[in-house]
Amino acid sequence: MLTWNRPGTIAGNLTIRANGQLAHAVNSGKVQTNWIELTIGGNVEIEANGQINAHGRGCTDYNYPLNSNQGSRACHGGFGVG
Repeated sequence: MLTWNRPGTIAGNLTIRANGQLAHAVNSGKVQTNWIELTIGGNVEIEANGQINAHGRGCTDYNYPLNSNQGSRACHGGFGVG
């Protein structure tokens, strides 16, 4: 597993091999400090059973960045350009 916790750039291609995983570290407290934010200069290929996985690593009721009294959140913000 490759753990990526900050904004970054990969100038070429990104390949996640079979059974490989790209993830970020678990967030704790009330501030989201870890996330995957990558600019990829080439192609992204995810082989069979490879994954980009943020399951259980984002915000919950208790550490949602804006208001912890509003119930569960999806707490995502992913987008693609290109």
